[in-house]
Amino acid sequence: MVLRQGETLSRLGKMAELFDDHSPLQLQASGAWKGQAFTLVGRLQYKYGEGSWTEWHAVLANGTSAYLSEDNGAYVFSTPLTLQRELPEAERFRVGGTTAINGKSFSVASNNPVSLMSAQGELPRLPALGQPFAMVELRSQASGEVLSIDYSTQPPSVSIGS
Repeated sequence: MVLRQGETLSRLGKMAELFDDHSPLQLQASGAWKGQAFTLVGRLQYKYGEGSWTEWHAVLANGTSAYLSEDNGAYVFSTPLTLQRELPEAERFRVGGTTAINGKSFSVASNNPVSLMSAQGELPRLPALGQPFAMVELRSQASGEVLSIDYSTQPPSVSIGS
């Protein structure tokens, strides 16, 4: 397991064994998203009350990070989002409710405690293995965008994709 912090790579050692998620994706797979080339360099496997999902860390051609989330054959490619204001605590997001983020309207699709089960490859940061944290997913009916709020860090990290 390797952690990237800027230009510095740190060896973290070994991580829990990956579960077989029958993914057609693999490390070093490459493609293009919105006209920009990317390579999958890391993988995170999370669990929550209803099951599990995988997030692939992608490095774009310009050197920035993105994530390709994979859950039961559905995919969301997302990039970090800078917010115009602070976010409320995760408990304030009620499933079915609506909110505005950076002037766009979103509905709350899920708000679950999740935990990291295993990881592999090169990652920009690593949540603590097995430590629960809140993950909130918002969806825009108008644009089809998915906005994820990860409360494993303070302030929470936010990404947006489709």
